[in-house]
Amino acid sequence: MAGYWRPELGSQDVVGTAAELPGILLDLRSSDVPVNPNFSSPLSPGIPGWVIGWVIFVVLVGVVSFLVRVSVLRRSGLNPFVAKEQLEAKLAQSLDRKASEQPQKTTEERLAELDDLHRRGVITDEELREARLKVISDS
Repeated sequence: MAGYWRPELGSQDVVGTAAELPGILLDLRSSDVPVNPNFSSPLSPGIPGWVIGWVIFVVLVGVVSFLVRVSVLRRSGLNPFVAKEQLEAKLAQSLDRKASEQPQKTTEERLAELDDLHRRGVITDEELREARLKVISDS
């Protein structure tokens, strides 16, 4: 049993492989040799290494994706923290602009439309006269 501490041998370094460690610990615990109660074996239960690895991976992916998003939004001229609101405002402005840019009918088209309504009997002679005056005065 050479290679680990025994009172009669004094202090010695542990010699051997990690695979021998559980057997050594069992030998020490089953004998009358005092064992340090604060000793923690690398084989003791705890958080598995793969769990720690996944946590680190997920955090890194989150940080990298956040930095990429911030970079893309800044290159687009948007503030990353209020980009959604800025895009909504730009959309509303473009919709307002498109609504106001709809082509207006010419005076001739509007008068022709009024004549068509009168011919079909939708409007009376008086309504036709008033509408024609309004169309002519607006142009």
